Amino acid sequence: MGIVGLSTNLEPYAESYTPGQLHGYTAIIDGPGLAYHAHNLAREADPTCLPSYADVYEDAIRFLEGLEAMGISV
Repeated sequence: MGIVGLSTNLEPYAESYTPGQLHGYTAIIDGPGLAYHAHNLAREADPTCLPSYADVYEDAIRFLEGLEAMGISV
C-alpha cells in the first residue's frame, strides 16, 4: 500500500515531537489511513484471526481519543 520508496526518500526530513510539543495542534486524519492503522492495532490484539468491524472501530476511537487526550484537536 502506498508509494514505493516514499518512506525511504522522506526519512531524512523526518522530525520527532513529544506529546507536549504537539499540545494545541490540530490533526487532519486521512480516513483510509486511519482505517489501516486501526486495523493493524486490532490485529495486534489477536494476530491469529481477522479483527471484526467492531474491533477496528473501537481501536480507531481509542486512537482518536488518545490524540485528544494529548491536547491534539482532531
